[in-house]
Amino acid sequence: MSIGRAETISKVMSQVAVNKNSMLLLDAEVGKGGTITGIHTKDDNILKKIMAMGVLPGMPVKVIQKSPSVVFKVGNTTLAVDHNIAQCIEILA
Repeated sequence: MSIGRAETISKVMSQVAVNKNSMLLLDAEVGKGGTITGIHTKDDNILKKIMAMGVLPGMPVKVIQKSPSVVFKVGNTTLAVDHNIAQCIEILA
C-alpha cells in the first residue's frame, strides 16, 4: 500500500522545531485552545490515525474534557482520543 503523502508529512513533522510558546494538547486547560502547530510522533500508525481524523497543522482546536479521554473540537468536529495520542499534538495558544 502506498501512503506517499503521509510518509512525506511524517518526515516533515519530525523535523519541525518545537515552538517554545507551544504546548501539547494534553497539557491545555479545559475550555482553552489554540491552533495546531505540529504532530510529533515516530509511530506512523498514530500519525495516520491523527491525520485521518482531520487533525492537521493550522486547524483551530479547543479542549472540552481531559478525563477519561481527551475530548476536543477541531473546526466543527468533536473528537475523543486517548492520552497517548493527545500528547503528540502540539498547539499554540
